[in-house]
Amino acid sequence: MNSHLRSLLIFAVCLAPAAAEPLGIEQSLELGMNENGAPILRWYGEPGRTYFVQTSTQAAPLQQWTFNAIIELGAGEIIPHEVVATADKAFFRLKYIAQVPGSGETIDTADYDGDGLENRVEIEAENQTDPLNADTDGDRLLDGWEVTKNLDPTDPTGVNGADGDPDDDGLPNRFEYRNGADPHLSDTDGDGLNDGDEVSIHQTSPTESDCDQDGLNDYAEVITQGTDPWDWDSDDDTLSDGDEINQYLTSPLEMDTDGDWMWDDYEIDHTLDPSDEADGLDDSDGDLLRNQLEFVFMDMGYDPFLINEAAEFPWADDPDWDGLSTQAEFVTYLTNPRQPDTDGDGFNDGWELVHGFNPKLNNAKAGPANQHPDADPDGDGLTNGDEEQLGSNPNHKDTDGDGVHDGVENSQGSNPNDPNDSAPPPNGTIQVNVTFGDNSGSHSEKYRVQLTPLEGDTGGVRFRTNRHYGQAQPDTFRLPKGAKYKVELIHIGTSPKYRGTPRPDYDYTLSITSGDNDPTAAVVVDDQQGIMGEHNESDSFFAKDKSADLYIAFMTSETVATLPEDRKRTKIGVTEGVQLTLHPASLPNPTWQLTGNVHLSSLFPATGITSLLTAQFDACQPVAEAAINGQVVKITFDAVEPTGIVMRREPNTGIAHTQGIPSAGFTGNPYITPNDVSFASGKVRVRELTCNGIGSGYYTDKNGDPHREGPWKLVVPGDATNPSKVDTSDHIVSGNDGPAVPAPGTFDWVIPMEFRADSWNAKPFTTITHHQECDISGTVSITKGAGPFSAQLNDPTYPTP
Repeated sequence: MNSHLRSLLIFAVCLAPAAAEPLGIEQSLELGMNENGAPILRWYGEPGRTYFVQTSTQAAPLQQWTFNAIIELGAGEIIPHEVVATADKAFFRLKYIAQVPGSGETIDTADYDGDGLENRVEIEAENQTDPLNADTDGDRLLDGWEVTKNLDPTDPTGVNGADGDPDDDGLPNRFEYRNGADPHLSDTDGDGLNDGDEVSIHQTSPTESDCDQDGLNDYAEVITQGTDPWDWDSDDDTLSDGDEINQYLTSPLEMDTDGDWMWDDYEIDHTLDPSDEADGLDDSDGDLLRNQLEFVFMDMGYDPFLINEAAEFPWADDPDWDGLSTQAEFVTYLTNPRQPDTDGDGFNDGWELVHGFNPKLNNAKAGPANQHPDADPDGDGLTNGDEEQLGSNPNHKDTDGDGVHDGVENSQGSNPNDPNDSAPPPNGTIQVNVTFGDNSGSHSEKYRVQLTPLEGDTGGVRFRTNRHYGQAQPDTFRLPKGAKYKVELIHIGTSPKYRGTPRPDYDYTLSITSGDNDPTAAVVVDDQQGIMGEHNESDSFFAKDKSADLYIAFMTSETVATLPEDRKRTKIGVTEGVQLTLHPASLPNPTWQLTGNVHLSSLFPATGITSLLTAQFDACQPVAEAAINGQVVKITFDAVEPTGIVMRREPNTGIAHTQGIPSAGFTGNPYITPNDVSFASGKVRVRELTCNGIGSGYYTDKNGDPHREGPWKLVVPGDATNPSKVDTSDHIVSGNDGPAVPAPGTFDWVIPMEFRADSWNAKPFTTITHHQECDISGTVSITKGAGPFSAQLNDPTYPTP
């Protein structure tokens, strides 16, 4: 035995990938010699396992391992295997996997890690990849792909790594791998598009030169023609993009290349020329109706190649609701009588003609800048698109000449087209949100929602039309509170590009909701015929000749008391009555209720257009609510109690010194505060209570008695300044008829007060001071109550007896 073989270090390291079964027993690896004296490795081979041998040399001990050319299948016995060692020292280890070859495979041809390389190929000296690891270098690129693409599967760096780009096409290796492209070819499929551009910009396949197999390669589609490289028929005319370019010489982006309203494939099928607009004006069947006219009326039974009765043709009708008859559109203006917006710029044909726009020029794409949908040439705050929806003049800021700009009228809820409707509605407006149009899968129809005033709006018909086919369009109206409208949905056109059946496809959605947070107003829809919501009847227009009622429900209030003059106030006195009224008068089946802190307040009757709220006894905050078809309008009130008394001297009253005895007096009229509500409901009473006087000197009641409790006095209507008056006069005197005033000094009665609402318990609410003064000269002055309405004798303006 050679000396260098004796020094071999032999040990076993048993490894298995994560997917393998757990190790069953610890493997041992022994060195022996065969009869020729050559070293032999021996180990026990477990059944169901495949073993690989790795070697590490002295140059890099236990760090760099290479696969030996040994693959063995365990069979429940000792496996001997001769090895070749060329170094002074060598280290050996085993790797195994609990896997055996499949049917038709051997341990050499099997691909245990699924990386596209056979086991034997992986351990060959020129590869040295790991047969048990699909990505030997951990760069997220499979070993087999790297080998076939001439990359190093053991090097995760530079051009060999995931971020490498050896062909400089802007597509890193990892994306070349994911997309099946060649990292050494910048245009893998040879279609003229750089692989990186295909993936990152055009979203096409770098391995398919014609993704949609339509006869145009991807370069021609995205660079030359502008067609969809994933759609074989970009314009949906049943002709492939390639055939349109190479065979028919038509546009793959236009279903109707020559603009004669007939589809290209229809013209080809009927031996017409899809590139010649003139054949649209031919009369192929000789019935005196032009081909293109019969084509757009095919849904009504007309056909360019079947004789129809010309006399019955609807020349005078306006089927697309653009304000132009079929005859005017076809004969005079050369617009499409079945398309409300022939040029597709969002403006209907009739409006464009009236206001100097070209109905055959798409102003959203071309034309004068001041005719763009977003322009505002008259400076009224409304864009051309807004004006078209309102029917107003985009070139004149005051369409109806009533002195109010169109934008102002639109925002305040008046009609910019009606000179008799210039002022804001008296009760204000509410924003109404409308969503309408075709939200179905066909995306094919246009509709018009129309509101015809029935009550409370003199501004004329209001409408909105779909700007685009096949979209449920949200829009708004600003409508007067208290108005009523007839709601109609009108079908106005089918997309010329829609080829499905039925045609038209009458699916639609229609909803109306409130856009304001105004508790006194609500949007109420009474949909007896069921036109609201989503409808998918398709072959019939459900809303045809049907309507719903729209109410802008509004609650108003007016106090029963005519004083204070503000009868719409929501601050009221206890026991005060308020008349509540709903508008419009035709609201269906309103019901009333009180919510909030109502105490003993009442609301009667509980149904109908009107109801009477009566606040009761104690302070409270009742909320009067009315429900109509599930919508609620309401007003919140603040009912307050009396807080004080103001005494006003009655004109032409007052006495001066008489018979040498200091004396004074006047007649006072008491008024209840606060003075911005009314307590004069016939139910509120007040009275003075017993108290003792406080003073200096010898002041005393002439009878020596305290101030005595007075009788209950009713509160009755007063005047505009003080609407609630006590139904009495108070004679306030001193001297002969009151407390004697023998010497200078002061004297006060601080008199407590209480009130009672109807027969409810009495409650204290204020005090009132009766105040007397006598100066050294014997002049007496008297006041009673607070505020400017006190009286005193030394005022020279007071009359004398």
